[in-house]
Amino acid sequence: MVAILRKSRAISLTYTNKRGVLVLGALALVLTIYFVCFEKEVTIKIYNKLKFNNHNKALFYRPRLTKLSKKLWSANKLYTDHMYVISMQDKIKRRGRVQSVFDTLGLDVEYVRAIDFKAQRKSLNVSQEQIDKLETLKDVGCWLTMAQIWKDMLSKGYERVFIFEDDMDPPLDIHAHIRKGLSVIESQKDFFTDYLNKSRKHNDWQIYHVGHVSIKEYKNPPVDKSYTRTRRAFGPLALHAYILTRNGAKEFVERYGEKIDKEIDQIIAHSEYHHTIYGYSTEPTIITHRADFERPWLKGHSLYGGPPKSTIDHIKKYIGFYSEKEIVEMGL
Repeated sequence: MVAILRKSRAISLTYTNKRGVLVLGALALVLTIYFVCFEKEVTIKIYNKLKFNNHNKALFYRPRLTKLSKKLWSANKLYTDHMYVISMQDKIKRRGRVQSVFDTLGLDVEYVRAIDFKAQRKSLNVSQEQIDKLETLKDVGCWLTMAQIWKDMLSKGYERVFIFEDDMDPPLDIHAHIRKGLSVIESQKDFFTDYLNKSRKHNDWQIYHVGHVSIKEYKNPPVDKSYTRTRRAFGPLALHAYILTRNGAKEFVERYGEKIDKEIDQIIAHSEYHHTIYGYSTEPTIITHRADFERPWLKGHSLYGGPPKSTIDHIKKYIGFYSEKEIVEMGL
């Protein structure tokens, strides 16, 4: 009798377990079909519920602290003290696009109004001889704007900063790239040989080009096998995304400042090539220059367009950019 009861109980439990598995399987199938068929709608609904707080940081993004250089760095500034974004006063649409990027990634930034040399020429002390050295008046404004940021960094005592232009496009996993890149850089010892004094070696790096449009950075090998994208700078062009150290800002202000001579990115690249400035770059580039937004014919060009896991393409597909009206209301 006891044996019969035990057997009937075992059969009952087996039946119950099978029924539970079937119910869970059916539920999983329904959820899978729902998310596959309504992926965009679900993403938008979730995004709309997760509103941004007063500091423009996404509530679903939780910054974490990372120890680099014996100091704790926050991810919401990409492991730097401060983040500058260069933007022209009249480029409201661009600011709407780039602010959407920063909010999606949970980044705190400060906007710096780019100097419009054509409009402000009378108030700026720049000689015609200096102007003639550059291709366009925009290049003069770019040079002066960069010099302004370097001086601001020094006056506020920042150890290192991230400098962007408002037409850049980072990948969704930018935090991991920057954390790994900086860890690799700071692990290097006696890496650079001074061009003027070859007996002196050090790792007093000054600039890290996270974004560029060069095609020769592959010529220098990776500095560490743990993250092969970071390399000694060969001569990267463009300054739409780079990290600058305090030592680098001092060197740039003293060496360049407002001594305008050729395009600023070409001058820096030339100095890096000859080892008079100590920099790192990435190959391939991590943050791309989205010139294709205003020049559609460049779309698909190897030097333009979004990176893999493009944040801008993600926002365009699932979320939508801030409108010009919203940007004005934010005071940006």
